[in-house]
Amino acid sequence: MIFDNIRMKPKLLFLFIMTGIVPLGIVALIGSYSASNALLDLAFEQLGSIQAIKRDKLQTTLTERISGLKLLAGLRQTQQAVEDLNMLGEEDPARPYPIESSEYQRIHGRYDSQLKGYIAVNGFEDIYLIDRRGGNVMYAAGQGEELGTSLATGRYRHTALARLWERVLRSGDVAFEDFSTYEPNGGKQAAFIGYPVLDLQGGVAGVIAARVSGEFINQIMPSRQGLGKSGESYLLRWLEAQKKFEMRSDIKTMGNGLYVIGYTLPRTPVYWHDAVANGFDGGGGTYEDSSGTTVLVAFNTLDVLGTNWILISKIDKGEILRPIWTFLLIICVTGAVLALMIAPGAYGLAKGISQPLEQGVSFAEAISAGDLKARLDLRQKDELGMLAKALNSMARNLREMDWLNQGKTGLDDTLRGEHSPQELARLFISFICKHLDSQIGLFFLHDDGELVLTSSYAFTNRQGQFTRLRVGEGLVGQAALEGEILTFAQVEEGAPHFHFGPGEAVPSHFLAAPVFMGKELLGAFLIGREYAFSPLHRQFIADIAKNTAVLFNMATSRGVIANLLRQAQEQQEMLRVANEELEEQTNMLKESQTELQAQQEELQVTNEELAEQTRALKESERRLQDQQGELRSVNDKLGERAMELEEQKSAIRRKNKELLRAQEQLKLKAQELESASRYKSEFLANMSHELRTPLNSILILSQLLAHNKEGNLSTKQTEAASAINSSGADLLRLINEILDLSKVEAGKVELHLEEMPLTSMISDLQRVFKGVAVEKGVSFLVEQDPSLPETMLTDTHRLQQVLRNLLSNAFKFTDHGSVTLSISRPDPEITLPGSIASTEEAICIAVTDMGIGIPEDKQGTIFEAFRQADGSTSRKYGGTGLGLSISRELTKLLGGEIRLHSREGQGSTFSLILPLRHHAGTSADEIRPRESAPEQKATPPRAAKPEAEAPAPYLQDDRANLKSSDKSLLIIEDDQRFARILRDQARDMGFKVLFAADGETGLHFADFHAPSAIILDNVLPGIDGWTVMERLKNDPRTRHIPLSFISAEDRSLEAMRMGALAFLTKPVKIEELQKLLEKIDSFIKKPSRRLLVVDDDALQRESIRALIGNGDVETVTAASGAQALALLKSQNFDCMILDLGLSDMSGFDVLRTLRSGPAPSALPVVVYTGRDLSDEEERRLSQYAESIIVKGARSPERLLEETTLFLHRVQANLPQEKQRMLQTDSEPESVLFARTVLVVDDDMRNIFALTSVLEEKGMQVVVARDGSESLTKLRENPEIDLVLMDIMMPVMDGYEAMREIRKDPRLKDLPIIALTAKAMKGDKSACIEAGANDYLAKPVDMNKLLSLLRVWLYRK
Repeated sequence: MIFDNIRMKPKLLFLFIMTGIVPLGIVALIGSYSASNALLDLAFEQLGSIQAIKRDKLQTTLTERISGLKLLAGLRQTQQAVEDLNMLGEEDPARPYPIESSEYQRIHGRYDSQLKGYIAVNGFEDIYLIDRRGGNVMYAAGQGEELGTSLATGRYRHTALARLWERVLRSGDVAFEDFSTYEPNGGKQAAFIGYPVLDLQGGVAGVIAARVSGEFINQIMPSRQGLGKSGESYLLRWLEAQKKFEMRSDIKTMGNGLYVIGYTLPRTPVYWHDAVANGFDGGGGTYEDSSGTTVLVAFNTLDVLGTNWILISKIDKGEILRPIWTFLLIICVTGAVLALMIAPGAYGLAKGISQPLEQGVSFAEAISAGDLKARLDLRQKDELGMLAKALNSMARNLREMDWLNQGKTGLDDTLRGEHSPQELARLFISFICKHLDSQIGLFFLHDDGELVLTSSYAFTNRQGQFTRLRVGEGLVGQAALEGEILTFAQVEEGAPHFHFGPGEAVPSHFLAAPVFMGKELLGAFLIGREYAFSPLHRQFIADIAKNTAVLFNMATSRGVIANLLRQAQEQQEMLRVANEELEEQTNMLKESQTELQAQQEELQVTNEELAEQTRALKESERRLQDQQGELRSVNDKLGERAMELEEQKSAIRRKNKELLRAQEQLKLKAQELESASRYKSEFLANMSHELRTPLNSILILSQLLAHNKEGNLSTKQTEAASAINSSGADLLRLINEILDLSKVEAGKVELHLEEMPLTSMISDLQRVFKGVAVEKGVSFLVEQDPSLPETMLTDTHRLQQVLRNLLSNAFKFTDHGSVTLSISRPDPEITLPGSIASTEEAICIAVTDMGIGIPEDKQGTIFEAFRQADGSTSRKYGGTGLGLSISRELTKLLGGEIRLHSREGQGSTFSLILPLRHHAGTSADEIRPRESAPEQKATPPRAAKPEAEAPAPYLQDDRANLKSSDKSLLIIEDDQRFARILRDQARDMGFKVLFAADGETGLHFADFHAPSAIILDNVLPGIDGWTVMERLKNDPRTRHIPLSFISAEDRSLEAMRMGALAFLTKPVKIEELQKLLEKIDSFIKKPSRRLLVVDDDALQRESIRALIGNGDVETVTAASGAQALALLKSQNFDCMILDLGLSDMSGFDVLRTLRSGPAPSALPVVVYTGRDLSDEEERRLSQYAESIIVKGARSPERLLEETTLFLHRVQANLPQEKQRMLQTDSEPESVLFARTVLVVDDDMRNIFALTSVLEEKGMQVVVARDGSESLTKLRENPEIDLVLMDIMMPVMDGYEAMREIRKDPRLKDLPIIALTAKAMKGDKSACIEAGANDYLAKPVDMNKLLSLLRVWLYRK
């Protein structure tokens, strides 16, 4: 037991004290238990009373307010106000409610004071008058955002006020809409009470609604009244559909002001659920609240206008029981005082009993610790005294045993090891004399019946009488003879003396003892001392005798063994020397045998070579004889041929003269052709300029008219403008086709070879012509030979141009049936083009249609420019007749041929025979690998042609049941089959899905629904995916939404630079889709983003942390490249800011390491550096980094904008200061506003068109009509920020003007953008060399022009 382990004195002391205290404690416990039960019962009764009072007060107050609202609705003045406001809105139902009109202000002023007075009296936050038909908010005392909007169709149609309006109209009676977030009120919680307003005929004319604030409920429900310091009453509501509780009044005692109306606790107390289960019956009990405190609770369910609220009152149990704890404290203090009074007497009594026991314990501890000299001194004669005597006797016996053991152990340690008998005797006699306090010692070894003195201790044998003793002679010899220990005393003469330096003396007492090994005598020893030897000493000598004999016997045996070992080693050395001599003789014999064998082989080889040479000489002799005969016949023939050659030489001289004359004529023809080609190119360039210049004005002005920004054109006028724009675009395509043909014929088309996956080409063509096939009702089939390689080396763009032209013609001339694209090896029997060696190196791409066919006599002319099968074809189907001519020339350029097989009325087949690997002298550096789209493994296609697929039906999504709290995904994809797969996968991941089939709809959904994430296709009807992404990322309301690209083009780097979260290339595997959705899901759930800042300047790192950080971004810093790479390896980040100048490695090395390896990182990187970058450095960085920012005056704004884009931060959640920084940097029009541009052009139509667009953006325009005038304008207007320079102008063209501008040092940095209608090869490089910063071809794409203006003006 634990009590047994306590010492005697504390036990006695505790026993005496507890005798006085325990009765007092028992009385205190019984009393406090009874009192606490009584207090708890009283507290529950008070909680029930408080519940009843607060319930009655809430219901009475709400009843009074509803009665007042009904009374107000029934007043004649209120009915008249609703009628007047209804009539005002019915004047023009198609327009918004006219709250800005003077008539409205007059009506508003008439009734405003009465309604505001009602608000002040009843404590409502606002009051509304709403019409019956359109739900227009005709009056709002607070003049909020909802005033004038329609609750039926407007932006607030999903608010609580709109639901209240609908419920009042349906029921015709009072309605209540519980608390929820109300957007027009700044997102605060609000409830609404509504009642119908009747017209004079008794019909419903409108609805009057009062907005109830949370403060109104809190005033009715003073939460702390009557509940002490820790008690409180509050209201809440159980939302069954959402399975959660929401507060309906504020809580003061918990949450630090966070538990307000509308708040949902993360951990709900148990008694809230009990309150829901008990319903209107109510109840109560003892529970733990959300903070873990034990409380007394009472609860009731209230019916508030059809909505169930729960009233809860609670108080801490500790506060109720505080008087009991005070009583117990008093009892404890009394007990402590009583214990202090009893303690001194109890201590004295306990000490008398326990002190002797403590001394005995100390004695035992000393003995156990090795202090054998300890002694217990007690003068008592009782039982404790007798115990002391017994313990002292035990200590004496232990001391003697310890002396014996120490002697034996010490002797064993001294003699341990390998010693000779003489050394062993010296060690033995020395230890014995010291241990027995002897002054002299002698040790004798037995040798053939004599005892020979071997070793001594403090003895000098001057007379030699003790050197040898016979057995039985003297005391030592007698002891050896009898085999016993002998002692004697008081010897005066003849005894050995011990020498102590100045003199000698004879000990008084001697002891002699033999050393036997069994019955064999090994020796004896003699020791002397001044004091007598005790029985203990004799016992010690007897105990060590046997062990000593064993040691001496082992020493003697070791000596014998050592002698034998030495002899064996000498014999072994002699044998080793003999063996070495034999080995040398054997090696010499082996070497002689090897030399003889080698000489024999050399003789054999020499004999064989001599025999071979003899045979060769005989063969040579025979051949020489044959050649002599042949030479004779050849000489005869050469004589005949010499005469023939003389005749041929004269004929060749005549032919050479004729060829020289023909060559001169060919040179003249070549010069004429070169001049004609040059004139043709100049004509085409000039024609392009003259056509594009007016076309530029037509396209720009018609586009401005079609947009009808001022709203002053009718529908027919805007449609006419759109038709003009469309016709201009068609004309532009015709001009481009003519230029393409001229480039091909002039040999100015450059090939860009790359590895093209066949699957990528097929998917691109299917996507482009799928809609055309569905529109015409024609099947589009694709057949591919599975044995073909996956890629071919060619110019992807030019091959796509040829195939699209052939497929366009096939669909154009086919009204029923099918169009088939087949890819296979050429037929082995077919004749290949000269550049292709075999069918294994070739590919055949055929386009087969079931159209009108081509007559056989017309098949030769369709490949000529501007030629078709007949004139009626052109009139019926349209077209210029250039497509096939361009296709044929491009195919030749690709190293192949186009071949035609057609029958009139049955269809046509155009076959392209191309090399799989184009060999046009292109170096390896010019061949750019193209990453193949991930491809699912498919089974080989069947022989039968697949049937055309019907258009997919409309795709259903979740927009009807979408809530703001849902995790939603917007899919912008025109392929409904792929969109259906995306939808099903996303729903499996828990997403609500929105579907948009075009870019415009996608932009609208993104703005209206604010989805959690977006998946976007590239090729869309109308605006493409890149434009959609650009608009989303330029809009502060949508730029934070994580957007993922799925495209058939591999442009992942461009997408990541624009802020995409991920990029997939079609075709996509289902596993990749799942990984993408998991990545989107985990990104949405992340509470914060992680940013890595790499800079060796500590101040710069902290500045960036202060600029970026706002609680939603965790910023981690690294001072070196190695530290950054280690962090990237061990942790995950969403973006990295990198300085190029680091202490241990350059930023280029960090980027190269990050982007290389088996699994390169796709982490967005923003390079933020203070150094000026060369063109080569910018080119290198653009391969690795998403953005490059050079530190300057506006670099913090750009850095904040770029990181906000890549971290997908919500701009509205940032501090106001940072929002202003982003607005200044992200509003593109702010860069253009108030800037001055010099437009240099000789065509007034172009000047008018450009000026209209630029002035619309707030820019100042200065005009010059030629290059010379532009120089004058620049001198007169030094504020000019940028120049738009036409090239072909009178007096001084654009090239010369730009050179003159660059000669002026003040204008060397002035941005110049060249605008030219020339579109031939080399025009751009000529403009850049003349001094232009950038280049645009006419007709000018205004979006591209504005984008270039923003770039160059931002840099300036």
